[in-house]
Formats: sequence, C-alpha cells, structure tokens
Amino acid sequence: MLSTIRSQSLLVVLVILTVTLASAIIISQSTFLISVKEQVYESLESHNVYVDTLVSSDGSFNPGSVQEYADIQNIRITLIHRDGRVLFDSEYDEKSMESHLYRQEVQTSLKKGMGTSERFSATQRLPVLYLSTYEGPEAFGFIRVSTPLQQLRSHRRVFSRYMSLSSALLLLLTIAITAYTLSKINRPLEDVKQLASSYANGNLKAKKIIRGPLELQQLSQVLMEMAGKLNTTMADLNTSRSMIETMINSVSQGLILLDSNLTVQIANSPSYALIGTDQVLDGKPIHRIINSPALMERLRQSLKEQTGLTLILEHYNHLWGETAIIVGREQTKTIRIAIDPVYSETDNLAIVITLTDMSAFAKLEQIRKDFVANVSHELKTPITAISGFAHTLLEEQEKLSEEQQRYLSIIQRQSDNMLTVIQDLLLLSSLENGKSSLTRSWVDIEHVVQQSINSCRYKADIKEIMIDTLIENPDSLSVYIHPMLIQQALTNLLMNAVNYSPEHSQVTVQISVNEEDIIFKVTDHGVGIALEDQERIFERFYRVDAARSRSQGGTGLGLSIVKHIAQVHDGSVEVTSTLGRGSTFTIRVSRKGKDFSSLSSHREQINS
Repeated sequence: MLSTIRSQSLLVVLVILTVTLASAIIISQSTFLISVKEQVYESLESHNVYVDTLVSSDGSFNPGSVQEYADIQNIRITLIHRDGRVLFDSEYDEKSMESHLYRQEVQTSLKKGMGTSERFSATQRLPVLYLSTYEGPEAFGFIRVSTPLQQLRSHRRVFSRYMSLSSALLLLLTIAITAYTLSKINRPLEDVKQLASSYANGNLKAKKIIRGPLELQQLSQVLMEMAGKLNTTMADLNTSRSMIETMINSVSQGLILLDSNLTVQIANSPSYALIGTDQVLDGKPIHRIINSPALMERLRQSLKEQTGLTLILEHYNHLWGETAIIVGREQTKTIRIAIDPVYSETDNLAIVITLTDMSAFAKLEQIRKDFVANVSHELKTPITAISGFAHTLLEEQEKLSEEQQRYLSIIQRQSDNMLTVIQDLLLLSSLENGKSSLTRSWVDIEHVVQQSINSCRYKADIKEIMIDTLIENPDSLSVYIHPMLIQQALTNLLMNAVNYSPEHSQVTVQISVNEEDIIFKVTDHGVGIALEDQERIFERFYRVDAARSRSQGGTGLGLSIVKHIAQVHDGSVEVTSTLGRGSTFTIRVSRKGKDFSSLSSHREQINS
C-alpha cells in the first residue's frame, strides 16, 4: 500500500505518462492507417483506369493480359457483369463464385459511379481495400480492384521498435525528473513532520528553519506560532491547576470527582483521611471505596434526576453504615456526604462528592439530646410534686386567704405549664433517639383520626369552631403506624388550628389513603403564617407570635414533635399558608412502613 507522498506522486506520474503514451500510439496508428488507406485507394483508382483500357465496351477482354497485369501489380482484379455474375477474377475461379451485385462497393458504384469498401481478411489477418467503378448501362458492368494493406506489417514492426525505445527513454527520464523534484519537496516535508512530532511528544519549544516551497515555510511558521501559544496556555493551565489543587487540598472537607460510570477521577488529600486509606483512589469505582448500597442508590438517583442529594453514613475503617456502628462503637465517625451533579450539554455527566466529618457535631447533638432527656426526666418528678401539692392546698380554700389562693393558683398553673413542656421534651427526645419506631401495628385510620378530634373537641366547642372530617379510603386499607404518635401529631395540628382560628370558623381534616402513602391535611381559616416564618416553625421553641402562643398555653414544641413523628414514619410535613387567610399543614407518611416494604420486596424477589 502506497502511503507516502513520494510514492503516491510517482504513481500518479506513471499513470499519467502511461495514458499519454497509449493515447499517442493510438492517434499515430490511426493517422498512419488513414494516410495509407488514402494512398492505396488512389493507387487502386489508377489501376482501375488501366484495367478499363484492357476491356472493351462490349465486355470482351484478353484474360491473359488482365491476369498478367494483376500479377505484376500484385492486386486482385474482378470483372462483374451488370447482373452480378463474375466474368473474371485474378485469384479465384469465377465459375464457382456467387453473385457480387450486392457487395457494398458494387452497390455504391452503381449509385455514384465509384464505390469503396473495407473488409478484414481472415487468412492474411489484414484489412483488404476494394474499389469498384461502374461503366454505365451501355457497358458490360463493373471493374473492381482490391489489395490488402501489406504496408501495415512493416509499419507495425518499425513503429513498435521505435515507439518502445522512445517510450522507455521517456519513462526513465520522467521518473528521474519526478523523483528529483519530489525529493526536493519531500525533504522539507520530513522537516515539518519532525517538527510536528516534537510538538506531539511535548517539546513545544522546538524550532526549525524550513527551506523549501513557500507553502511549507508558511506551514512550519504557523506550527511554531501555534506551539508557542499552546506552550503559554499549558503553562497557565498548569499554574491554575496547581493553585486549584492547593486550594482543594487545603480545605478540611473531602472532595471526590466521579465520571458518569461512577469511577473516581480526582480525590483531594482530606478525602483519603476521611475514608481511611492510603491507596490511590483515582481510577477506582466508588463502590470499592465506599461500600454502601444507600450511597450507590443516591448516586444513581442524582445522575438520573440531575439534582443534588445528601446522605449521612457511619464509618469505621472499611465499614460503612450499621456494621460500622456495631463494630466501631465509640470510634465510629459520622460522615455527611453531599452529592452534586456537574451539569453538561452532553450526556456524559460528572458528580462531585463532598465528605464532611460530622462526628464532633453528632457527639455534641447526642450530648444535647441526652442532657435534655436527663434534665427533663429529673425535673418531671419535683414539678409533678409541686403541682400536686399546690392542687392539694387549693382544695382547702376555706383555710386559705385570698392572697394565698392567688399565689397557689399561680404556682399550680406555672407548674402545669412546666410539666407540659417537660412531657413534650421527653417525647421529642424519645423520637430523636428512635425509641418510638418499634411499636407499629395495623390499625384503622378512621379510629386514630376520631381520637385526635375528640382530644380537641372541648377547645373547639369553647370557640364554637366546627371540625369537618373527610376520609378517602375507598379500599378500606389498614395502615401500619404507631397509632399514639400519629394521634399526637394530628392533635397538635388540630390544637394549633383551633387556637389560631377565629370563633365560629371551620377546621377541616382531610385524610387520603392509597397503597403506598397516607396523607393528612389540616386546614384552618386563621391568621396564617408569614413566608419568612414558614421554614422555621418546625424548630423547637420557635414561636411566630411568642406572646399569643404563651397565652394559649403553647410550649413551642408541638410542630417540632409533628416533624419528628412524620420522620420516624418515613415521611415528611410541610405547610402552605397565607397571612389573614389561613394555613394547611400536610403530613405524608408511608402506609406500610419502610421495614415492611423492604421485607415485602425481598419476599417477592425470593418467590420470583
């Protein structure tokens, strides 16, 4: 296979030269043949004129004279009667010959007085030229003379010899000139190739003076200018990369870049420390580094939905999740993993994983939870005693003065409020520690809702507020929940709705049950909640109107308890509200529970 410019150029020249020589041979052969034919026809015409003198007008002739002339001139003479009969032929027996009336040359001479034709002789392998003249209707008929083109044989030998010699010389001369010319061009091409190879191998500072055609000089100049700009760009990129790497490695968080196949492309130094490995992470699948099905599920979800997600995992050595907690115990780290997809116009997305060590925060949060639970538990007994003693003393009103009764009433009211706060704190601590998530059971949701409404009925009757209930459960599905906690959550929402609604208004409780979820909606037509407060109302002790909340007997923990009850049921709570028009709180929880759904899925996989 010809791959170089030199070989391809030589091939093109040889093809062009071959075509040119072949065309020249064909043209010269054709020209010579035409010239020879013209000369032969002129000779045949003069022979025909002479033969005409040997034949009288009545057709009488001396066969010997005609034969002798034909032998001397080395031509064939044929005398043909008007009716086509052959009267004489110098080479064949005329008696055995067929009619010649319809031969081409005879027919042409019959019309024009003279006719010619050419036919190939199979015996001599040469073309034979025929010339016929018509003597007129008064004469005997036609005189035809013919001869083969004998000149072609000698011409072909001479022509072939000289043409072969000249073609060989011309071919050699052309190849030599072409090779020399190509070598003059090929040398600077090789120099340009070496220059480009130097750039390809990373030597962007290479220089070379090209001496050759102007185009190659310009090409080399462009290559050197391009290499200079590329060298500058590479230097800037290396500087920028070094700065970025220094900056990335200086942060305390671990940063890992994954491609669309979830393979590590870049990992900074803190990520090695957080993962607890000294092996090179680049090029490894993430599931071999962080063996967590939950993380893989979130990564695939992020790629599919192109949205950021977060996940908190426990880590100890190479273990992640529940196993790390069991094995590592106090040495277990809490790692917060933020997943952020890198958006692109192409389908090849990337993902940035941010690893943050939350162990200190987790320990502080656990200390806070334990402190709140312990303090609440320790305070519950004395406050209960204070409330009980105050209640007992108030029963002896006849023995107390007015001022004593007033002081005891204040003590009882405040101790009851404190006891309510402590009970809410204990419930909240229990929810945060997950102690209430193990007592679920299958119940009818209608019963749970009715119990919640009954708990708030007395408050609603005081303000003459109507509580409407709408339950959509066409298949009468049971729900797998903690009934007391769900009742507590609905009661908190209903109490808030009644407390912050005007008298003679309406509160609606709407329940929707399907195969997967339970949706609770509590709607009031009260004062509403400002948009800036809606994101914080689920925080503990946060009050939109602190003075009014205290006057209504609220602790500031009700909505925080609702949020945690929804979370232990694998659900969520949200609010939509407009100032002066009311609010709608929506709780969405799983009907079957996460653990039950996992067991059902596992059972279906086994059965299939």
